[in-house]
Amino acid sequence: MNAPTRVAVGTQALPFSIVLVLLILAEAAFAFIVFAVMRPHEPLWWLLSGIVIALSCVLLGEFAYGRRNWDRTTHLELGDGRVAFVPSRKLRRMGHVAAEASFPTGGILEYHIRSGDRYFTGDHDQFLRASLWIAESNGTKRPLLSDVVGVNPKTMASNLLRAGVPFRFVKVYESQTGENVESNVTAFYTQRSDNVSKRMVFRIFIGTANLWLGTMSAFLFHDVVPVVAIGLVSYFLIAIGTIYSKTSKRTACLQVATMIPVYAAGYGFAVITVWSFFRR
Repeated sequence: MNAPTRVAVGTQALPFSIVLVLLILAEAAFAFIVFAVMRPHEPLWWLLSGIVIALSCVLLGEFAYGRRNWDRTTHLELGDGRVAFVPSRKLRRMGHVAAEASFPTGGILEYHIRSGDRYFTGDHDQFLRASLWIAESNGTKRPLLSDVVGVNPKTMASNLLRAGVPFRFVKVYESQTGENVESNVTAFYTQRSDNVSKRMVFRIFIGTANLWLGTMSAFLFHDVVPVVAIGLVSYFLIAIGTIYSKTSKRTACLQVATMIPVYAAGYGFAVITVWSFFRR
């Protein structure tokens, strides 16, 4: 029997111990770098220590998140004419079980998104539940799982497409009058958004915020206290925005934690560079 093909359909959750270690390392790196910025007359090893800890934090985060642990990731297993939906360990502890069914040649995996009316008749805005179905070549459909949790549709579509597994995303609208309308919304989850370039510009803008904020604050102030205060407030606002914009709060917290040393290093570098220019 060949090993099944695994396709991630949800985000990977890191264990709390790894997240805690990353937070401690990030805070230590931030403290070392800020101390080095506030005390430029101190030995250089403060700054070097902060940079080393920051690199260790980034490498640990990349190692922990880059090597996918399938037990912690909701995924599909396909092979030998079968398909199985396997919830993550966290979901299994909550009572969700794996589901398996035959997946014949020519079959299509369908992800159904059921919606109803929330505010007024016909608004289609109330999410009811998601389910997985298998559509066979003769047009018949069989349920794989009636209530699916732990799935990120964008992740699922991207990984299924990469694995070469036929799939469809179907939105099923159930009105209060009993009307059922099915529509194929696969393109919504597979096509690139028209706002990709705008989002890329925004990410570059936020990603370089430590440099241009550090440059501006160093030009305006020549005292450590206001410069550090501006850096802390700006990072706090960026962290809030990052957490608010992410679906997985644990992933968002991990991203915010690993961003601390990079942000602090860039901010401190910009400040020191500008102040060194003025002191010439």
